[in-house]
Amino acid sequence: MEAHSLLSEDSLASAFVKVKEEDVAMSVEGMYHNAQELNGEAKKRISNLHDNLTDNESVELQRGRTSLPHSQSETQIKPSCRSSLYFHDGLRSVDFVLVWDDLLKQSNSAASQEKRKVFERNLQREGLELEYEKRETSGLNFIKVHATLEVLRRYSEILKLRMPMREELCHIEKDNKMNPLLHATMYLSQKIPALQEVHEKTNSLLDSLSSYADRIMGHFYVDTKVFPPRSYRFTAVYSRDKEYLFDIHSKGFFTPAIRSRIVQFILDRERFTETQGDDFAFGIERLINQWVYTAAYPLHDGELRVPGSMRNTLYTEWAAVNKCLRYQPLDYVKEYFGVKIGLYFAWLGFYTHMLIPASVVGVICFIYSCLTLYGDFPR
Repeated sequence: MEAHSLLSEDSLASAFVKVKEEDVAMSVEGMYHNAQELNGEAKKRISNLHDNLTDNESVELQRGRTSLPHSQSETQIKPSCRSSLYFHDGLRSVDFVLVWDDLLKQSNSAASQEKRKVFERNLQREGLELEYEKRETSGLNFIKVHATLEVLRRYSEILKLRMPMREELCHIEKDNKMNPLLHATMYLSQKIPALQEVHEKTNSLLDSLSSYADRIMGHFYVDTKVFPPRSYRFTAVYSRDKEYLFDIHSKGFFTPAIRSRIVQFILDRERFTETQGDDFAFGIERLINQWVYTAAYPLHDGELRVPGSMRNTLYTEWAAVNKCLRYQPLDYVKEYFGVKIGLYFAWLGFYTHMLIPASVVGVICFIYSCLTLYGDFPR
């Protein structure tokens, strides 16, 4: 981020002095060299950040594998769930699933088989990795899709996704300025002994009221034991040229929502025929409509009613009826479902809160109308 200091014409006129052209040239040249030195120091700091990567992280970066994206630890997930969320190697996550039924005549035709073959070959050319499961007794065939790190990097740049920057670049100095009125009150209490006792009693009363209010609002705030507060970071449009700004190898950098979105973007635009004359022979939706595939969907991170997954946590601590009075864990909703879904529920919560005053006025009017119903005679 570059910062430019702008000078107005008045300040330039007041600061103007007569100098020789040689001096001006020398000063400009000195400024240029100083800027070059600062730029060199910045690049040196950035290179030092890259040197801090461990050998294991570098190997992981080259293989294009990322760790479990959720804050839930891998040991919390049941082995049966883990086997369905990963490839057989237990390392590559399943970001999307394609399904086709060989008992359907349309799906098992020669034309459908050729379209599937071309489509899946094009997916692999884009960098996606496929793993074929054994045929089920019901005739269903499942194809697991995994997006490598290189695919995520490339399409994050294409889609211009805003990604969190490195933590060391996101330090914010808090403004500790005190309220002027409060500052004046404290100053007077120190100068006037009689006000000191009043000031202490006032603080004691305010602390007790604040503690009482916190106990009441604790029943409505997000439970920090279930949903720990997230650390906020600056975000920037992802670019591979400026990858030193992002910690792409960190845990959860590419969330499941982002991974699914990128794979969906590829599936919607990949061709399923080698005939160049057909301009509409692309997209998973057309293949589903033609019964080449029966379904295409991303996976949840675990069973709905089995503890140990973010899905179950959101189901029991957010979507439950007995939690309707609590604030929403919007950070976790956004991370799991994506920004659009998180923004929708943020608006829904705000809209519902704004209806409370209107509903109170409506109830008062309704009660008043019921009480005056038999005593109101038209004249």
